[in-house]
Amino acid sequence: ELVRVGAGADLARTLMDFARAGIAGLESLMGVPASIGGAVRMNAGGAYGEIGNAVHAVACLDGGGDVRVYGADQLRFDYRSTNIVDPIILWTVFRVTQENPVALRERIKEIAAYKKRTQPLGEKSAGCMYRNPIDPATGERVSAGKIIDEVGLKGLRHGSATVSTRHANFFTIERNGRARDAIELSDLVRARVLDARGIELRREVVVWDRATPPRIGDA
Repeated sequence: ELVRVGAGADLARTLMDFARAGIAGLESLMGVPASIGGAVRMNAGGAYGEIGNAVHAVACLDGGGDVRVYGADQLRFDYRSTNIVDPIILWTVFRVTQENPVALRERIKEIAAYKKRTQPLGEKSAGCMYRNPIDPATGERVSAGKIIDEVGLKGLRHGSATVSTRHANFFTIERNGRARDAIELSDLVRARVLDARGIELRREVVVWDRATPPRIGDA
C-alpha cells in the first residue's frame, strides 16, 4: 500500500498516527527529531533502519518553481544523504503495510525503550550532531559518539550547550539556550577529535546561516 505525507509533517507524530491505524513502515524512525521532508532529505535513520527504505516517490519544487516528482528508481539513498538536489521537498509517498496496531505499538515501545536507555531523549537536542566517519586506519565506518567519548569529551560544556554524558554524539541545550553555542561546541569537538585521532567529523545537522546558504553534510 502507498501513503502520501506532506514534507512539513512531524515525523514522530506521523509514525504514531500510522501506528494507531495499524500502518507499518516508519516505526524504525522512533525518536528521530525531524520533519518528514528533512528526514527524507538526509535519509534519516539509525540502528533500526533508514527512512529511504520506505520511500516510493518524492515531489520537489525545483529552483525554477516547477514541481518535479521522482520515483524510487530515480532516487538514491546513501548513508545520511540522497541525490535530491531540488531546494524544497513537497511531499513523499511511502510504501507501507497493514499490521496489528497492538503489535505495532509494542514494537515502537521496544525501540523507544532502547533509545531512552542510550540517548538523551528527555532533553533538548537536534539528534546526532555528526555523521559516523570512516576511520582512515581501517577504512570502516565507526561511531562518532564512541570516538568523542574515547577522546574524553563527554560532559564538555560551552555556554548553554553540553556534550551529552549519555551519548556523546548528542549535544543538549538548556532552556532558552543559543544555537550558536551548539555550533561553536561542535567546532570545538571536531577540532579536538581531529587533533587526537586524525579523524575529521562532518556535521549531520544542517546549519542555516543568514549569510550563506545551508549545505547538507556541512564539512
